[in-house]
Amino acid sequence: MIYNYEPIRWQHGLNSDSCDKIYIPQLRDDHKPKSGQRFESLDDAHEFYNNYAKEAGFIVRINSSRKNKETNEILRKEYVCSKEEVPVKGVGEKKRRRGITREGCKAKLVVVKLKSGTYVVNLFVEGHNRPLTSLKRQIYLHINNNERNLRNGLKGHDADMLYGHFQLEHKKNLSFTFKIEADEEDRITPYFWADTKSRKAYTFFGDVVLFDSTYNTNRYCMIFAPFVGVNNHGQTTVFACSFLSDETTNSFLWLFKQFKKAMPGGSPKMIITYQDPAMTKAIVQVFPNITHKYCSWHILDKFSKRLGGVKYRDYFEDFRKCIWESKSTEEFDSKWMKIVEKSES
Repeated sequence: MIYNYEPIRWQHGLNSDSCDKIYIPQLRDDHKPKSGQRFESLDDAHEFYNNYAKEAGFIVRINSSRKNKETNEILRKEYVCSKEEVPVKGVGEKKRRRGITREGCKAKLVVVKLKSGTYVVNLFVEGHNRPLTSLKRQIYLHINNNERNLRNGLKGHDADMLYGHFQLEHKKNLSFTFKIEADEEDRITPYFWADTKSRKAYTFFGDVVLFDSTYNTNRYCMIFAPFVGVNNHGQTTVFACSFLSDETTNSFLWLFKQFKKAMPGGSPKMIITYQDPAMTKAIVQVFPNITHKYCSWHILDKFSKRLGGVKYRDYFEDFRKCIWESKSTEEFDSKWMKIVEKSES
């Protein structure tokens, strides 16, 4: 069986030679243009990029087109963010007011026509120079100073406050459990906690656990990694939370051991994660006897990457029916074979 959840990955970037800020909308890969992606017509390309822009939170403007002088067909078209151009004020020129100001945004999509008559993405620039409207789907990349400043980590006053808070919670209720590790520079690296309510919920609903480490924080560049499940009302319930400094096998080993130790009854029967080799190695070592499944969001994400945006849209409904509406192994296998046959025809 395949399970579904959709993470939002917080990323960060670094360029010590620049103080620019770059904003990259975090959407599903099948909703994003890709270099080399093909479209049957220019209208299809325009529609796809417009839909992407609406979801990301910006407005598309046509910047330039190149036509065949003899046939008048469009050979190249460039779409840009409405904030692309920086107006140049000439000598003695009065400043004109605009409804939309342009701020030198570099985000763009360029498509060119092939001999086959289809259009292909020749260039896709994803980063914007300002916050976008769709804050839920937006990522903030701050290119600032140097890596040492970015990765100072959780230490000093903030670290003392965190440790003090955890100690206070533990004194109030001995069922509150936590574990904090520090490196050689006295920076808190991984830390883990589970409160009384969460641990109690695990005794009832901990058969299946979803673990997701795809959430990054901006301030400390640490990864938020919760353990969650579903209660008898179909609601999400949190079993434990953690912050990691990296996604190595050793970090996952430490975390899974803390979780296993803290949870009443120890190991769950099943754990659902995204596909990550380092995580898989740790799961095998700490939870050798449980079932490990990958979530369907990442599986479908692989489909979109392999097939490309246009082709994936043609098959999406078939994938959906096969994965979500199959009531038996036989029905799934039958629907899957039809998809394979369709792709080969």
